[in-house]
Amino acid sequence: MPRIVVMGASGREMLLKVAHHPNVNHPVLADSFEERTSGRGARQAAACSRLRGQVSLISAVGSDGSERAVLEDMQDQRVNMRSSKVIRGAQTMREVTLRMAFGGQSRVVYPGACAMLTSQHVLEASKTFQGVACALFQLELPVEAVMEGMRCARRAGAVVLLDPYPATGNLPPEIWSLTQVVLPNAEEMARITGKDDPDEGAGRLMDLGVQAVAAHLGPLGAILYSRGSRPRSFQAFRVDTVDHDGAGDAFAAGVTVALSEGMDMEEAVRFGCAAGALACTREGTLNAFPARQQVEGLLVSQPSPGRT
Repeated sequence: MPRIVVMGASGREMLLKVAHHPNVNHPVLADSFEERTSGRGARQAAACSRLRGQVSLISAVGSDGSERAVLEDMQDQRVNMRSSKVIRGAQTMREVTLRMAFGGQSRVVYPGACAMLTSQHVLEASKTFQGVACALFQLELPVEAVMEGMRCARRAGAVVLLDPYPATGNLPPEIWSLTQVVLPNAEEMARITGKDDPDEGAGRLMDLGVQAVAAHLGPLGAILYSRGSRPRSFQAFRVDTVDHDGAGDAFAAGVTVALSEGMDMEEAVRFGCAAGALACTREGTLNAFPARQQVEGLLVSQPSPGRT
């Protein structure tokens, strides 16, 4: 089984469903409350595992007690956490998400231990990258630590993928020469490149050293830009959407797992689109990510969504 390393944030999220956003000094009563393990790193590692990837997560948690739920949930998802750091005296990352009845949501993040992960911590875990096929990164950890992880992955011969969340236009140029595949949504593409036109944005990233850009566009499917090839559009799969939270994580995981198994970029993007679509059919994140057989079943039942 090909091995995968995911390096990103892990922590606990408090999700409250409300009728509308609270005004200053005026509280609003929540209709429901849920606490769950979150962070892009944790979610994408779990999604890879459910697609039969053998996954290790490099992350950081605190020693405040809430880290136990994170570690237990990752163990339940069959994610190897031996390379994740428990930082004594620190608090585990916390997110508070307000999901409005009309569909929008607001989020406040306290990074906690995730902001304390250093390049030295990554170097101490560098053996984790040995024999790895793909390494998937995000930007919720300090960028210096992320780039150190990318260097370790490239030295080990792994394919480096980046989900550029949270997106910013002030990233060091070196990050693009270390990255082979970028997995943005439309908004992230505009923020990291300064280009509103996705064709121009993808072209800029490839000029900076990236080999391919797979942009996921929700109900519009995805677009793949590769060096030396014309852009390829992929239609979205038809599913009954319940909750789109986690769709981008499932897409990134699907592309990563597919590439780790030797699929080409076009096959990997279609596999990712199927995983992202199925993640929308259930509420939640970790337990809503599709199993491998579900993705394979959707690919068979809807063969028409593909390249144009």
